[in-house]
Amino acid sequence: MRAPTLHKQQVINNAAKNRTPRLVPTNHGASFRDNGWYDSSEGLPDLDLLLGQTLRQIEHTHTSRERHPRSFDTLWNKVCKRLEKQGNATAYAHWKTSEDVVKNRSDIRALDAQWAAAWMSDVVTLGEGDEARVVYRNADDFDAIQAKRVALKPKIKVTTDDTLEIAIAYWIEAKNARDAGDDLRVLHALVRCHLYVGMTLSAKTESESKSDAGKRQGKVARDAMATTVLDVLRNLDIDKKMKDPDYLWGQVAEVIAKDPRYASTLKAYEAQVTTAKKVVNSTTDRLADTAQKWATKSKTPYPDIAAQYRCITAQIEQQARLKAKKVKRQAHG
Repeated sequence: MRAPTLHKQQVINNAAKNRTPRLVPTNHGASFRDNGWYDSSEGLPDLDLLLGQTLRQIEHTHTSRERHPRSFDTLWNKVCKRLEKQGNATAYAHWKTSEDVVKNRSDIRALDAQWAAAWMSDVVTLGEGDEARVVYRNADDFDAIQAKRVALKPKIKVTTDDTLEIAIAYWIEAKNARDAGDDLRVLHALVRCHLYVGMTLSAKTESESKSDAGKRQGKVARDAMATTVLDVLRNLDIDKKMKDPDYLWGQVAEVIAKDPRYASTLKAYEAQVTTAKKVVNSTTDRLADTAQKWATKSKTPYPDIAAQYRCITAQIEQQARLKAKKVKRQAHG
């Protein structure tokens, strides 16, 4: 028997790809009270109840996963503001997945612009008609930019709320369709909405589990270091140089690094913050930066450090005022 020709083989392959998957008979189950979900019973769910149940599911997911501190109302208003700009849920989903969650998108755009500029400036057509050919004036420059662009991969970080934003956008589109009497569009929009809600309903992801475990494990070391920073701040001799925050926090870090009493605390803290990280700057530089953030962030995890820092800056300002008055008195003899 001859082997099938390429054309026949292609037909066979296409038929295999397009065949309908196996089906088995199904029937309607017992009727249940309409709660807004499809449950294989005789009656179909009421669309208004379906919209209401979906909305409650979105809010419950946001609250139960607790992956972001913002309130549900804040998240909702954020989506509304952006949805007005994008125009519809599909455009919102495209923007969210292709731009917003890409953390290095500015680097990508800048390299794309360089790539395009190199292409436009370096291409030269030599000859005419059939003899024409394209050459590059600066082929090495273009190839170098192209290689950088290929090597630059998107850095994507997606949170539960990122996914819920898209679900909210589709829910709003579904509700608008319901109000307009377009029930078929309601169902299609809710299908997309539930797709994104479903992405958030899995058991806690491996990434979330590792993140939570890391936070619990590191909290003991961070709390101990915060207590040490506060202790050093309270016993620091205040002088005029400390009006410079870099100098102040550098002094705090130096004291901790040199005092044997804090050695075990510093060692445990360093082990926690440098695990699986590429460390470049020094221990004191990292500690000074972190301590400054604890003191100056609007939602600091250590308000006692922030309060002590304000107290020190007030003392420095008071000393500066007293010195200015003294100089003024001396000048007037």
